[in-house]
Amino acid sequence: MMRQAPRRHRTAALFTRLAALSGLCLLTACANLSLPGVPTLKEREDVSQLRLVPDNRAWITAPQGLLTLERSLGGEQEQIVALPNMTALRGDNRILLRARVGDGADRPRFQLDEFLVRVGGAPEPFTGLNNADLRSREDALGTYFWSEKRVGSNTICVLGLRRATVEGRPLPRGTNALDMMLRNCVPGTVDDALAPIMAESVAYYPGSSVGPGPRISRSISPLAAPMP
Repeated sequence: MMRQAPRRHRTAALFTRLAALSGLCLLTACANLSLPGVPTLKEREDVSQLRLVPDNRAWITAPQGLLTLERSLGGEQEQIVALPNMTALRGDNRILLRARVGDGADRPRFQLDEFLVRVGGAPEPFTGLNNADLRSREDALGTYFWSEKRVGSNTICVLGLRRATVEGRPLPRGTNALDMMLRNCVPGTVDDALAPIMAESVAYYPGSSVGPGPRISRSISPLAAPMP
């Protein structure tokens, strides 16, 4: 008769397997990897429904916001703030927000490719976006990035991206990073289109008694390194 391994040996083997799996999860950002019996992020997205929430539940200030939708994705939370589209271009103007636990407890790194995989890619007309397409600028909350496309003489479309951390503003409970993606086509200027993702809009919860800080810089430079 085959002797069964002592319980402590079986337990140690299980912890070894879980530790190895956890290490792999850190390398792959856990987007499509889960412990046995635990749904992946993609599986949670497939079954989690967006629900309408009051404006005072929004994580950002969006005076032009039409409505706010929210859903829980296990370790992540998502909000979508719908914005008006006053142009003839098809597609929805919106801000997508993902509150999550980032790669590091103190200063998680924003990686464009990984983020786009998590949210299903960049919207039109920015499909195929990469780091070389982005410009950067500083404001009171830190660095934000964007790509722009002009249509006709008076319509500008932008895709804006930024990350806020617990050092910069309050975040939803249990998270340490708030990733944001703005798609906005407007009749006007680049600054008009980017306004919903600037510090004045995203640095504070709606109704906060603390006002936004001053703009630090308006210099533009190519994106040359992973986003902080």
